[in-house]
Amino acid sequence: MKKIIILSFLVVFTSSVYAQFIRLSDNCNPLMRSLNDVVYVVKQDYQLIDKDGKVYGKDGKDYFGFAYGAGVLVDGELAFSNHVYKPYTNDSTIKAFGDEFKPKSGNTFYKKIKESVLTLANPQNVIVNPLGVHIQLPDSNQQIKFNPISVESKMKCVVVTFLKRSQIVNDATPYDLSYVFTEVEWQNNDGKLTINEFGNDAVFGLIFYEKIGHGEASMVLGGFLDKINDKWVISKYTNIKPINIPQPVNTPGKGRRN
Repeated sequence: MKKIIILSFLVVFTSSVYAQFIRLSDNCNPLMRSLNDVVYVVKQDYQLIDKDGKVYGKDGKDYFGFAYGAGVLVDGELAFSNHVYKPYTNDSTIKAFGDEFKPKSGNTFYKKIKESVLTLANPQNVIVNPLGVHIQLPDSNQQIKFNPISVESKMKCVVVTFLKRSQIVNDATPYDLSYVFTEVEWQNNDGKLTINEFGNDAVFGLIFYEKIGHGEASMVLGGFLDKINDKWVISKYTNIKPINIPQPVNTPGKGRRN
């Protein structure tokens, strides 16, 4: 039986709380401790493919480039942003190779924030949606139960940032969590936060809404934060039913494949 984790905590909020930046150790904050069980780091790489279907990496590697981002378990599946799934959209060096070469998402990896080893996702379990990518995790026994709420153009929210615990971000980097109460304003699927300064150690993050009940507030996933070209990009998450879009499968190779 799957273990359902409902992130909740007692709340007594005033309007001034939403302007405060709160950074607390996950050892002393129940919200942070709960998130440690369901948040992940996702790594996505990509390759270049020529008109003949040959796959290219870079510098002798299986991939041309990659990106890291935040993920969270929702209804048994690991959700992360399209910006992470398609990091090549922010790689201007691809243009130098000409229109003959097209980028393609490659391998997807994930790990918990305190782990040092990434797990390779089965490509057949990666489901692409317009407003969020999902990884089906067959071994997952913990999740956030998704409780739909009415999303308005401006919402009070909790921004959870992933703080790197080393100077250089790599596959083995561990992370701490921090959060701030603020507001997000949506224009279609792009968001703007009232507070957008999160410190030098923040590398990506998640947006949650509060669902207020009797003396408690459940957390509902609302979106993703990705740092692109030193700017925070906010994208909305919508829990639409996943549609499996078939992707061409190419076994990665080092450099050019003949």
